[in-house]
Parts: sequence; C-alpha cells; structure tokens
Amino acid sequence: KIASPSPPPSLLCRLGVIADVQAADRDDAPSFSGVTRRYRDALLTARDSARSLATDSKVDFLLHLGDLVDMSEAQGRPREVLSQVLAALAESDKEQAHVLGNHCLASWPGTRAELHSELGLFGDSSKTEEDGKENESDLLVSRACPERGYYSRTFGKDQQKLRLIALDGFDVSLMGREEGHPKRLLAESILRSRNPGNESGGWFSAEGLEGTARRFVCFNGGCGEEQLQWLQKQLKDAERAEQRVVVAVHQPLLPGTAN
Repeated sequence: KIASPSPPPSLLCRLGVIADVQAADRDDAPSFSGVTRRYRDALLTARDSARSLATDSKVDFLLHLGDLVDMSEAQGRPREVLSQVLAALAESDKEQAHVLGNHCLASWPGTRAELHSELGLFGDSSKTEEDGKENESDLLVSRACPERGYYSRTFGKDQQKLRLIALDGFDVSLMGREEGHPKRLLAESILRSRNPGNESGGWFSAEGLEGTARRFVCFNGGCGEEQLQWLQKQLKDAERAEQRVVVAVHQPLLPGTAN
C-alpha cells in the first residue's frame, strides 16, 4: 500500500525583500563597479515597490537589507532623504524591518545611536538588559544598547513561530566608529595586516588582492566576537522555542555571489 503524501506545511510568512535603494539628492553617477546609479529616481522606485507590495495580500512582511541612502550634494541632506525613503516604504502598509548598510553609515552625519533609532534597529522584547534575568538579558538588544546595530525580533502571522536575527556586518569597521574606538582600532589592525599595500589610500582599493581576500577594504566590515556569541545564543534560544529563523545581513555570505 502506497502511503499518501504528507500535506505541505502551512505558510508561516511571505517576505518582500528590498535592498540598496541608495537614494540621494544628487545627479546620476557611476557606481564603484561602473553601473550608472540614478540617485533621485531611487526614491520613486522605492515608493513604486512599496505601493506594489501594498496591493499584494500574499506578502506579510517587508525586509530591507541595507543602504537606504547615499551621499548627498548638500550637507545634512541624508537626514531628509532617509525620512523620505522610510515614508515611501511605509506606503507598503506592511510590518517591516531594516538591516544596517555601509552607505547609510558612510553618509550619515550623526551618531550611530541616532541612525539605529531612525531605522528602528531594536528587538521587540518587553524587557531591557537591566532587568536582571541572566538567561534573558544576554539575548535582548534594546534601547538600552544604542551602539549595537544588531537585534532579533519575532515576526509573521504567528509571532511565536518565526524569529528574525538582523546582524550588523559593520560592527567592526572604520565606518560609524570614531577615532580610537576599540572596534575601529580592531578594523584598522585587520586591514593593516590583510591589505598592507593599499594602506596609504585608506584601504579603499582591493588592488593586489585575489579571491575572497578582496573583502579587506574600508567599506566592508565584520561582526566581531561579541556579536557572534550573541548569535549563537539566539539560535539556541530559537531552537528551544521551536522557532524558524531568518538571519539577515547586508553583505553576501557566499563567495560565489560577489566579485
């Protein structure tokens, strides 16, 4: 007797994913790879995408993978453009979450804490790290930790079944870290050892580097040991809670997906 096939699992959530809007108040210009970027049109494209999602009842959640804005011509314009892009994406009428991108950090005129607040890079816990519950406090990233650009939150139709873990791929980086900050010093040390030939140019170039070593440039970054330990705790906690997990980060993780 042939057993009947098992029914497919019920759909927990359908994600709408957008990345690299890179809107700015500036004329069109070539990107680092030579592709023309249409900075002002990017805002219109983001709004059109959001409105398209608003009419799609199958999409439950909007995930943006970083780089909402780029450098603008006028001083301070990134603040205004970021507000415009966030307002455009809000037209999707979907619950949404953001991941930190290098263009946001490079163009933001304020502090990291301000940028994290603008993007809502905070977990959805009801407790803060001062609550004193040891097994919970290590998992929470809340408004008590404004320097951290990584967080976790539940999402989807059934809030108890899905967990989003948004990583900060620029936690250890030159961007968004003031001179002398321990994580900036660590980034400088890594670049100095891995890309010594281009130090005089601020490590912007990957000239002389091959393969995956081309990632050692100043506009990239890393998670750092503290964040990786936090990630491990998140995954173990999600397993105990029988949750499916979506991990999001701005950089590509598979070498074959990038040049």
